Amino acid sequence: MVAIWAVLLGVLVATDAGFGNNAVVLEISGSSAGFVLLLASAVWLDKRLRPYRGFLRHPTRVGGVFLFAVAATLAWLSLAFGAWTIYIAVVPLIAAVGLEAAARRRRRQR
Repeated sequence: MVAIWAVLLGVLVATDAGFGNNAVVLEISGSSAGFVLLLASAVWLDKRLRPYRGFLRHPTRVGGVFLFAVAATLAWLSLAFGAWTIYIAVVPLIAAVGLEAAARRRRRQR
């Protein structure tokens, strides 16, 4: 999936170049396509070199960590898009705190 995304970004860069877009825009778009292709190769190597571990070995707080990362990203984007983005970041932050609390409560019951 990530490799398909990189190829589609490459097609977008080629289309932009065909319409005579700015060189800086083409450099940024091309480097993003290359970065995504590098990410796809890292994912492929990880799947190829590591044995299958299953889903049950992941801790129960993975969702909380992911939602906290989403909230931090939205809070960081508020520097570029304005203070209203922080209001959107509150929702995943509350969900992350709830998942962390539930995971800690479940660990104490064991």
